[in-house]
Amino acid sequence: MATPLDEQIAKFIIWILYFVGLYFSLYWLVVLIFRPHPFPKKKIKEWPGVSIIMPMWNEQDNIGPTLESLNKLDYPKDKLNLIVVDDGSTDNSYEVAKSYQKTIDFKLIKQKNGGKYTALNNGLKNVKTPFFACLDVDGFVDKKAMKHIMQEFSEERVAAVMPVMKVAETNTLLQKVQWLEYVMNIFLKYIMGKLDCIHVTPGPLSTYRTQVVKDLGGFSEAHKTEDLEIALRLQNNHYKIRQSINSVIYTKCPSTVKGFVGQRTRWYQGTLLNILDYRHFLFNKHYGEFGYFYIPLVAITGFLSFLGVFVLTYLVLKELYHAIKRMFMTNFDFATYFANFSLNMSFLDFNYQTLFTSAVLFGLIFVYIWLSFNAIGENMNIKRTLKNSVMFLYFFFIFKFIVAYVWLKVFYRVMFKRANKWDKAQ
Repeated sequence: MATPLDEQIAKFIIWILYFVGLYFSLYWLVVLIFRPHPFPKKKIKEWPGVSIIMPMWNEQDNIGPTLESLNKLDYPKDKLNLIVVDDGSTDNSYEVAKSYQKTIDFKLIKQKNGGKYTALNNGLKNVKTPFFACLDVDGFVDKKAMKHIMQEFSEERVAAVMPVMKVAETNTLLQKVQWLEYVMNIFLKYIMGKLDCIHVTPGPLSTYRTQVVKDLGGFSEAHKTEDLEIALRLQNNHYKIRQSINSVIYTKCPSTVKGFVGQRTRWYQGTLLNILDYRHFLFNKHYGEFGYFYIPLVAITGFLSFLGVFVLTYLVLKELYHAIKRMFMTNFDFATYFANFSLNMSFLDFNYQTLFTSAVLFGLIFVYIWLSFNAIGENMNIKRTLKNSVMFLYFFFIFKFIVAYVWLKVFYRVMFKRANKWDKAQ
């Protein structure tokens, strides 16, 4: 019996996705193994001055714990300057922050609401140190984080360094999956750093050379993703970005699907719009692997993610439709159906090509999970491995459907020119 055209097309798309997933999984693994570590840690005799800018909007519950974690940093106090910029909060954030000035030394600036990037630029005007970091006011910093970051500035062309971001609270299954996602992404960024292919410097404690950012004009609105745009601008000027795997910061993540969708919609829409703004990177050998290889991958990731889920959903719904149709023809006589049901299956019925490819692809991702945990110092025993395996299955078979919905929403918003926006419902 001939295979229907729609199933042939679906099979072709699935094999394309198999190839892409398998190719890049192997590629990153080869880079990890065979590309030598190009940036040894810098030996520091005297720690340089660092300023930490904290833009704040309606963070009355978070500003206190964040300041307390910074006050415990293992870094010379005379070399550390803290700057809190209140971006026109409508709650008691400013008053709460001001109350902490009695015990913690930091500069507090109040401005009219203008967006995160204006708060960062306002704080940057007050930075006199050679380095500065940005910190979202829902992050809790490990006491040795800043020293580990400064050791990564091993050469002058390194303009930014990111810490390891770990999820602070894992009360819901969604948060647990994001915890796994964060760990894997950090490890992949570490590998990407070997090829100078990092395209975003997230808000939690990403640290920069002050003069470099000032010379580039500071932060821009950048479709509400200033941390991504500044990284692209650094790459555009051939600066290097590093991922530390020793410096740790704990950050909060959405606990609800609504909050997750709102956050990721802003992230993904900002990513797509910024890549359109910097489309000269695409397949441009002038920017090395970053332009010729990595940015094109980032550009199509959303489409491939949505396409894979769409094809899988179509095939499942088609099979469900035919199953319901067969039931309708028998007047939904379930009793007779189950009484006569028999499973006639042999080893020849399996598609071993698909099973082998799937096993290899999933096996590689399990390897990445193991390597990711060990790279950032997470203890991997049998119990934790089994737990993460369950989360891994959730990550691919449920979480990806949510991500596909986010991308569909992003495509809609971009097509109809809807402005990107912040969503505090997390």
